[in-house]
Amino acid sequence: FTSYASHPYSDISPHFQEQEFNLKLPSPPRGEITLNGFIDRVHRQNGEWFLVDYKTTRQLTLRLKEDYRFQMGIYLLACRYGCLGEELRKGKRLKAEVFLLPQGHPVEIDLSEEELPVIEQTIREMVQKIEEGDFRLTAAHAQRDCLYCGYGGKEGFCPYKRT
Repeated sequence: FTSYASHPYSDISPHFQEQEFNLKLPSPPRGEITLNGFIDRVHRQNGEWFLVDYKTTRQLTLRLKEDYRFQMGIYLLACRYGCLGEELRKGKRLKAEVFLLPQGHPVEIDLSEEELPVIEQTIREMVQKIEEGDFRLTAAHAQRDCLYCGYGGKEGFCPYKRT
């Protein structure tokens, strides 16, 4: 993706790149939930922190943007819980972006700190459903192409897979 090379981000040294984190969320009565993930890039520019996730999608639909909000919310939670160090835990403003590689530019994902408790609760509810054996597709996933899902695809094991 030559368009990335011409973007100013390519000249900014990342604070983290492909950084793994283990987010531990309190979840009574089970104790805690651990989420493991990787943040593609974290950098600082003009005093602001940026959490960046690279995407190869050619078209950013409203549905995709909403999905990315949830993903970036998890990254923001990881920062606020101190998974990436004290500086990011206390950072005043963390901006979440997806960098669209085919287009060569970032898109800010509008996400506020006030939404973090809702994201935490959604995670708890998802884990509870999994523990109960409920793997039904959500409305958002029911419209997706199974070929691009890690659980569907040609060799996937999803019982709801559409071929």
